[in-house]
Amino acid sequence: MAEHGSFRAAAAALHLTPSAISHQMRDLQQRLGTPLFVRESRGVRLTPAALSYSERCLEALATLDAATGQICRSDESRSLRITLGPFIASEVVIPALPDFHRQHPTLDIRVETSMRLAKLESDEADVALRFGGQATDQIALEPLMTMVARPVCAPTLAASLPEDPLLAVGQATRLHSSAVPDAWADWGRHAGIAPEALEGGIWFDSYLSLLRACEQGLGVALGLFPAAGAWVDQGRLQPLGTIELPIQQHYNILYRRADTGWQTLRAFLQWLRSLPAFS
Repeated sequence: MAEHGSFRAAAAALHLTPSAISHQMRDLQQRLGTPLFVRESRGVRLTPAALSYSERCLEALATLDAATGQICRSDESRSLRITLGPFIASEVVIPALPDFHRQHPTLDIRVETSMRLAKLESDEADVALRFGGQATDQIALEPLMTMVARPVCAPTLAASLPEDPLLAVGQATRLHSSAVPDAWADWGRHAGIAPEALEGGIWFDSYLSLLRACEQGLGVALGLFPAAGAWVDQGRLQPLGTIELPIQQHYNILYRRADTGWQTLRAFLQWLRSLPAFS
C-alpha cells in the first residue's frame, strides 16, 4: 500500500484480489488499534502511523533478507541463476560459459533466456543482464556496456543497394524490433531523415530473430555494437555507412545487494567483464 497507493494496484502487484488486500489491511488495523489509511478520491492515503510502521517493516524485512542471503550464499556449491536476453545469451555469454564452468565445476549454473524482467527481490534469479533497470535499496546495478546502433544487412543485399547508405536504408525493407518500436525513427532523426520515411517493414519480438532475418537478406536492421560486431567480423552482416545512434540506456548487471559478499557472484561478474564483447 505504501508503494502503490491503492488496494487495486497493491493487489495486482501481489497477484491477489483487491478485497483480499482490503480485508488484510482492516484486520491489521484492528490488531494495531490505530487508523492506518484514509480513503481519498484517487485511492488510499496512509496515515503517519502507517508510514512509520511501514518503514520499520521494510527495515526488518531487509535485515531478514540479508541474514537469509548470508546463510544461503555460504554454500559456494549452490546454483547460480542467470537471466538475460536471447541475443546476448546465444552470441556472447553461452559460447564462453564452459570456461567459467571449468573454473567452478561443482556450481549448478542455470540460464534463462528471456526478455521478461525477472524479480530479483522475489529470488527468481541471482543475476540479470538487461538494458536499463533501476538500482533500489535491495537491488544493485552495475553498467556493463554502452552501445550504438548502426544499419546493417546481409552482404548479398548490400551489393544490390545504392552505395549511399541513406538511400540504401530508404530503399530496403526495414526490420523493426517490437521491444524498441521507435528505433528507426530515432536513428532517422539522428541521420537527418524524416521519421515517416522509415515507417513500414517487418516486425520481430526478438532481437536475435531480427538479426537472423537480416542475415538471410530479408532487409536492413539496426545492429547494436559492439555486440553485433562478431557477426560483421564473420561476414554474416555488413554495415551500411558510419552513422551511429548512441543508445541512451546502458546494458547493465543487476543483482541483490544482499549477495554482494557472495564469492561465486563476484567471480561470475569478474569473468563476465573479461569477455571481449564487454571489456
